[in-house]
Amino acid sequence: ANIARMKQLQYCHLSYGPVTPGQAIPAALGDLKQLRVLNLYSDGLTGGIPSSLGELEALVELDLGGG
Repeated sequence: ANIARMKQLQYCHLSYGPVTPGQAIPAALGDLKQLRVLNLYSDGLTGGIPSSLGELEALVELDLGGG
């Protein structure tokens, strides 16, 4: 399933899975305008933080910790 299609998603916890090591944070997460909590804590993510995440006005908690 494409997570960006879940337009009403408010809480997203993907810490330690199902993230493939070396995978970048998907810019499409910025399309989830209802998102309040985004937890991507993982040692496997690479790359920068997509600017689209800055457009998540409802976001109150963001965890990008890890490696």
